[in-house]
Amino acid sequence: MKIEATKIPGAYVIRREPFIDERGSFARMFCKNELEAAGLCADIAPVNLFTNFKKGTLRRLHSQKSGVFSDV
Repeated sequence: MKIEATKIPGAYVIRREPFIDERGSFARMFCKNELEAAGLCADIAPVNLFTNFKKGTLRRLHSQKSGVFSDV
């Protein structure tokens, strides 16, 4: 994501910067670490956008059990 200040004090434009490969694209819409690094309030859950070029495309899966995060 790209954070750009505007002419209005305290207002920003947040643009997604998609990563594109043969499967489709991935972009972060909101990322706590990137918002904090820009000095913005980051009390937000991460939001990501995925698009697939082909039906049936499987992207990386994640799971969480008892507070432990792991890749599937």
